[in-house]
Amino acid sequence: MNLSQTQKRQIGAILIIFILIAIYGSRRDWMPIPDNTTYHDVDFSFTYPRVFHVDEYGVDVASVGKPFGDTYTPLVEVVRYENDPDEKLPATYLDFIKKQALNLCGTDGSVESITCTAADVKPYVSKKGLQGQELSLTLVRKNLKTATTTSSQYGPFYVFNITPQPAKGETFRFRSLFIYPSIDAFVAGTSSPELLQNVVDTFLIPTGVSKIGE
Repeated sequence: MNLSQTQKRQIGAILIIFILIAIYGSRRDWMPIPDNTTYHDVDFSFTYPRVFHVDEYGVDVASVGKPFGDTYTPLVEVVRYENDPDEKLPATYLDFIKKQALNLCGTDGSVESITCTAADVKPYVSKKGLQGQELSLTLVRKNLKTATTTSSQYGPFYVFNITPQPAKGETFRFRSLFIYPSIDAFVAGTSSPELLQNVVDTFLIPTGVSKIGE
């Protein structure tokens, strides 16, 4: 069968298209996996390197960490906190986040007791334009055998306000998102400031999340 030049060109073009589709399809099998992945929650999202892992505790805690031997130690905590409805409402939003940050720090063991004092707060704006606060705490470690104490700065804590406007008949409660280095990792000397900054820099709060001013 004799084909005209036009028909030959058309057939050639069709063959090229099929070849390109085949090449593209095969490439998808060996294309590199992105180095980062994204965690999504109803109130927020953030990106983190794939070498780390996210564990969820209930509906309010997402920790980012990496296995160390046979154990997993959280390195960065992302926690949603709301003031206890059974306790007196803090006078201001800043009072609420200071109190909550200090509560996060307390821990006791057989050898050592850890408490935090003097929460220092300053305004913070993330790379994504989120306005919040940056907190730094004074961490006090007391050796229960020798009664000696040492102090250091614990943080930074990054806090973003998502306090909702209460519906009619609902009780007003402060609500915030806290991002901070895990106290266990901090005390053990395995904190990752780079991972903490990565989470904060990529942190996003959906526009639909209701929040009011401070």
